[in-house]
Amino acid sequence: MPTAGYFCESNFGWEGIYYLMAILTLIFTIIFFFIFRGCPSEHPWISEVELKQIEFGKTEKETKENKNKKQQQKPPYFKILTDWTIWLLFLGFFCDEIAFQFISELGPYYLNKVLGISIAGTGYFSAIPYLLSLITKLLIGPINDKLLSKIFNEQFRTKLFAAISQYGICISMAGLAFIPLLSSSLWLILPFFSILNIFTGFNFLGFFRYSQKISAKHSELLISWINIVISIVPLILQELLQPRRQMIQLNNGLIYF
Repeated sequence: MPTAGYFCESNFGWEGIYYLMAILTLIFTIIFFFIFRGCPSEHPWISEVELKQIEFGKTEKETKENKNKKQQQKPPYFKILTDWTIWLLFLGFFCDEIAFQFISELGPYYLNKVLGISIAGTGYFSAIPYLLSLITKLLIGPINDKLLSKIFNEQFRTKLFAAISQYGICISMAGLAFIPLLSSSLWLILPFFSILNIFTGFNFLGFFRYSQKISAKHSELLISWINIVISIVPLILQELLQPRRQMIQLNNGLIYF
């Protein structure tokens, strides 16, 4: 995003970012082509110790038997769709995706049009939530596995991170909606914008872990349904929060969510 802000104010114009991304995509695709392997045992960068950890408890015979059994069993669609916990899971992912889509799609517009930050500044401030979310994910995983696992059981930890994620998102979006109506101070508003993506990052230890736990052998089915649910969000969000040059309309949309 800082790169996009730079191109917008440079002689290259905003089109330059597309050329840059195309070149980088081509480079990384070529790199991927040369380093990708079909299975861990064929990759030269995986040591014997890592390979043993990956294949621990697995044999070729067991893998084939499990695969055949999985192909023979049909997913219990009715039981899945009549389980209220599944619908709560869908709702959680739906709410989380609203916050993420707001940051990714409408975040730059909010910074530039509502808060009046320059295009170059918008690029830098738009990158802050992603950076903070990345740091959060790198830290919270080891903290959960090394520290919290010794104090709380897995069920409590899953509920804890899901609650932190959802309540944090609510507080952040409420701040973005109401504070600009009361004050024009960027130092009061920007913290809410920056931490919003942090709380979406907490969700990988909440709803994401819960979805893997309850789906078991039908994980690919549940993941595909979750992707359908979160794919609805951009369609609704764009319609309700279309960029118009009035701060009150964007704030009303945030209050609605």
